[in-house]
Parts: sequence; structure tokens; C-alpha cells
Amino acid sequence: MTDIGKTKKQLIEELEELRQQVIGLKNGSVEKSNSDITDSERAEEALRAGTEAIEAMLDDVPTVAVQGYDADGTIRYWNKTNEEVYGYTAEEALGK
Repeated sequence: MTDIGKTKKQLIEELEELRQQVIGLKNGSVEKSNSDITDSERAEEALRAGTEAIEAMLDDVPTVAVQGYDADGTIRYWNKTNEEVYGYTAEEALGK
């Protein structure tokens, strides 16, 4: 996957499509063929790469504090601007 030149909106849309693919693969049958496993691994890798690309873009946004949370409210993403705004480093915030 090449993300150079893509807009933030395009990356987010691509990430959402990949998430839906991973959810579909995870909700599929228990017995998966080798090709299904390979497809699942590729989808998960693409999701990871897309997430990393978006996080890399958001890490250095100087004017917007961006946080990411799990469904239970656990902090999973904390950009540098949050450190300045809230006074907590990413290391201190993540997992809280």
C-alpha cells in the first residue's frame, strides 16, 4: 500500500474499508482455508499500516490535540499536542 500523496480523508476512508474487511473475516466461519487465513493476514497488515500512516500524520499536527480510545474508554492514541495542552506525555496517558 502506498500512502504518499493521499489525503487524510482518503486514508481514513481506506482505513474504514479495511476495518470492515477485518471484521468480516473475523466473523466468518471458524474453519478457514489457507487462502482465507492469508486474506485475513493481509487485511490485518493493511489495517495496521493504514493506522500507522494516519497516526504518523496526526503526530505532528501542531494545532489539534487528537486522542484515540478503545470502546471501553482506554486511551490508545495521544499526539504531541495533547502533551502541551494537557501536560501528560503519551507514555503517561496511554492505557489510562
